[in-house]
Amino acid sequence: MVDHHNGLANGTFEQMKNLLSKAWLLCLLVACITSKVAQAATVNALSNSKSMVSLTSDPEENFKAKDKICIIGPQKKKLACGTVLKVKGGTKIIVKIPNKNELSALKKGMKARIEKVAGSGSEGDEIESPGTETTGSKKAPFRVAAGWLSALSLPASYNQVSYLPPEGNAPTTIWKTESKMSSGILPPSYIGFGGEIGIPIGSKALSLGAKYQVFQSTIYSSNYQTDLTDPYVSTQTSGGAFGTWADFTFLRKNLTKKLALNTNAGAGFDLYSVSVKAKKLTEPAAAASATLQSLLLADATTEGTPIITGSAKLGILSLRAGARVEFQIVKHLGLSIGTTVILPLAAMMNSSSVEVADGEDRGIADTKADFKQGLGLAKKSFALDVLIGTYASF
Repeated sequence: MVDHHNGLANGTFEQMKNLLSKAWLLCLLVACITSKVAQAATVNALSNSKSMVSLTSDPEENFKAKDKICIIGPQKKKLACGTVLKVKGGTKIIVKIPNKNELSALKKGMKARIEKVAGSGSEGDEIESPGTETTGSKKAPFRVAAGWLSALSLPASYNQVSYLPPEGNAPTTIWKTESKMSSGILPPSYIGFGGEIGIPIGSKALSLGAKYQVFQSTIYSSNYQTDLTDPYVSTQTSGGAFGTWADFTFLRKNLTKKLALNTNAGAGFDLYSVSVKAKKLTEPAAAASATLQSLLLADATTEGTPIITGSAKLGILSLRAGARVEFQIVKHLGLSIGTTVILPLAAMMNSSSVEVADGEDRGIADTKADFKQGLGLAKKSFALDVLIGTYASF
């Protein structure tokens, strides 16, 4: 009796054996083909000033101008990548290496292998050099950036005040807090600009930046005396800040061909300036009223007579840490958006001054201390900046 099951099994085994043999031969053929991608070469000469290297290669490779190649060193380590500029005699090739750090890794007379980059030969192709994906050896570009700076939270805050008519014989203050300035995002309540220059330090960079901010100016009207609406006092509070920083970019990573991420940390200094002007005014119809004359308030005019002028300054030293995403539009130019966390450490240059017209202290024993307390200019514990703009890299 014939065992059909055993015959079927033997036939299946033979088919699998033939299939595996063919697959092994195919792999061997692929290995032979791919082994031709990397060819032996010798470094003949180097030009650091022109970022070029001269190599002698295998004539069978048949390199041509505009080919993208990488030079492979011992242990298959990728040393440098560039573009073929010229081919002489079929064996001598001149290669442009744009990254000087990669060029410095090559030495005259060294033996290496040349690997042609897939898809090379067109002008639009770019070469991914060693280190572009992480913090490798690729040199950071010189960079200039500028744009709109929004302060979601400022390093300092102050009160926007109005004049408070004193009550009784011993008033404690002549200032009332109407609102608090602690952030600035968009006009018309806020205007802010920032910019920085990135100076390459190998694959890292030092960024030196500055910002200028103007905060919303408020004007509040209030009674000069508690029981009279005329004359009245108009109080204007204005503020602004100028800041500088020095950040070190310690991580640069290409997310895609057009998108890159930079992370940085450093220190910054902000100087805040705030001024308050209080003027005594009267309505035109009441300017010459008998009531005004009897109260000896004839100095109140329709244009306003200054009664109190004060100013304050505050410097803040901070630590900074942030991240920035850059999108390349065209070569060397793109859009940038970044956010920076600011941790104020110390307040310095804290000063204030106030000038009070004769007879306008209204019984306040220390008008300077009252002004400083009413304004409340002080550092905060946390701040957050957002910079949106353009950049150029070279």
